[in-house]
Amino acid sequence: MKIFLTGATGFIGSHLVKKLLADENEVICYVRNIKKARKMLGHKVELLQTTAFDNHLIATLEKCDVIINLAGEPIIKRWTKSNKKEIHDSRVELTKKITSLITRCRTKPKVVISSSAVGYYGNSGDKEVNENSKIGSTYLSTLCRKWENAAYPFDESGNLMDTRIVVLRTGVVLGNGGALKKMLLPFKLGLGGILGNGKQYMPWIHISDMIKIIIFSINNKEVCGPINCVSPNPVTNKRFTKNMGSILKRPTIFPVPGFILKLIFGESSCVLLDSQRVIPKQLINNKFSWKFADIKSALKDLLN
Repeated sequence: MKIFLTGATGFIGSHLVKKLLADENEVICYVRNIKKARKMLGHKVELLQTTAFDNHLIATLEKCDVIINLAGEPIIKRWTKSNKKEIHDSRVELTKKITSLITRCRTKPKVVISSSAVGYYGNSGDKEVNENSKIGSTYLSTLCRKWENAAYPFDESGNLMDTRIVVLRTGVVLGNGGALKKMLLPFKLGLGGILGNGKQYMPWIHISDMIKIIIFSINNKEVCGPINCVSPNPVTNKRFTKNMGSILKRPTIFPVPGFILKLIFGESSCVLLDSQRVIPKQLINNKFSWKFADIKSALKDLLN
């Protein structure tokens, strides 16, 4: 297959490129920095710079069977008006652009896979939520709604086009890099501890299963609409912390109070403190098989 990918140099994207190439797909990566992308992704991928003219981009999309949109600025940082705009534009506006160009293609892709996040559900406490649950009422919920809506292509008459659309509502992706890398240092120093009261649920997924879900979504025609890209066994922050400390053989006796996180991160502290007990109902119904379904086996694989 020929696959067009945004976000290729990101944590998930770089892992996905390796898998797609290993499976002998042709991969075209839409990147801002050609030199950086080439160094990171190697010479087997085709690179298209984000400054390319629309006509060139449309011609490229017309040749592709699959479009995968994983682009998005990092979200765990103190939110200001300017970086909120960066977060929004890198998700919503880029997705709108790709979708708009797809509508202008004479030959449409078979499937479009576009990112979102479990932030869609807001702060849902210990209540289980799935793909059919209501949207939350937070800033991230609103952002995810706009992001998801932007992924659906409509023709000039306002009718939804028949390309299959899959929206990835992603949780915390654990791997050698990403969020886990940022967590490791305080644990190795013996300063790891629960965040806030530790009761908040943390929807997580091993990077291997995240990549497996994307491949599954490409190949399984029954998968469409939003899917929760998480383990079927969400854990509280306290349980996650205790498992990580146990595997690293480090104490977890220094909690970080919620008010400290709010002082450091401001409004974006909700990413660490909000609770989402997310269940991947659509993947379960489609008989997806996780390699790492429980947090202990996932952390053992990554930390050992």
